[in-house]
Amino acid sequence: MIKIEKLFLKAGEFNLKNINLNIKNGEYCVILGPTGSGKTLLIECIAGLKKINSGKIFLNEIDASKLPPEERNIGYLPQDYALFPFLNVKENISVGLKLQKCRFEEINTRVADIAETLSINHLLNRDIKALSGGEKQRVALARALIVNPDILLLDEPYSAVDSSMRRRLWWQMKALHQKTQKTIIHITHDFQEAFALSECVHIIIDGKIEHSCRSKDIFKKTTNKKVAEFLGICNMASVKEYKIQDNKILIKCPSNVLHLPLNCNIRDGQTINFGILPDDIKIIFKNDSTDDENILKGKIISTIENGNSCELFVKIPDLDGICREGVIEIKAFPAQDEKKLFKEGNEIKVSLPPDKIHVFMENK
Repeated sequence: MIKIEKLFLKAGEFNLKNINLNIKNGEYCVILGPTGSGKTLLIECIAGLKKINSGKIFLNEIDASKLPPEERNIGYLPQDYALFPFLNVKENISVGLKLQKCRFEEINTRVADIAETLSINHLLNRDIKALSGGEKQRVALARALIVNPDILLLDEPYSAVDSSMRRRLWWQMKALHQKTQKTIIHITHDFQEAFALSECVHIIIDGKIEHSCRSKDIFKKTTNKKVAEFLGICNMASVKEYKIQDNKILIKCPSNVLHLPLNCNIRDGQTINFGILPDDIKIIFKNDSTDDENILKGKIISTIENGNSCELFVKIPDLDGICREGVIEIKAFPAQDEKKLFKEGNEIKVSLPPDKIHVFMENK
């Protein structure tokens, strides 16, 4: 188990602030956050590569806060892989075992086993400079795993490979985790990567853990504005005038009343913020019959086609003064005959499903 209590680290002008984490043995955990949020600093603290200013790091109930890296039994895969260019693949993988003064026969056996597991046995005599990005990633992973660490730390491990190879490596990593049951902390800014691999997600923004949840719940119960913006809930709005009725927040617009879920504690007179993901907005076509709430009319001011999807920017008069310029972004997946309706200047009718709207307070 990994337990972090009130960790604080000052790194120039940037701070890791009051980090508290609990990660179970055998869990695959993702630290998710934007570039510059402190993800790498955090796992460097866990690995012992950065000395913390205050707080505690417990590894399997042992206070490891002051232990040197070599005594933490951690495997670390840095973002650039840090492979030795003057050593071949087999020599790179076996570095840790040689430092542990393992016998020659044991080194050969363990290198062969890990190479078989990661499907790189055909690369053992290859020069590092002759490897692809995906091959380098697996060699670096083999080097981290061969010393049988209790914990594996992965720093943006797929950033150097193309998207098709990345998905293949996700599958291999998931299979490897199921086989080894290692505790893994994986940092990334990629939502899909987090969904595909992790059991739990901790979102870090500006050096602070802002949200923790199971990966399947990442877009549910988001009551933090910073997290909502990071997750892409770009249709943000802010209101001071509303009323609460029947466990809903009601907002009067010029020709409609918006219904929002009452999913956070609100005091009278408080400004509330709310938002919705572009792909959670429903487009209502002419022949649709619906009893949906929050039906709004607007005009398409811009469209962007992206394969089988369309991004629409729609001016909604009812949202003037509530969201920025009264414009919302919608991501749609129209049928071929529906695409002709998504032209600039066309009128459009949309629904904001109340159960898809996130309501949150201003961050302190």
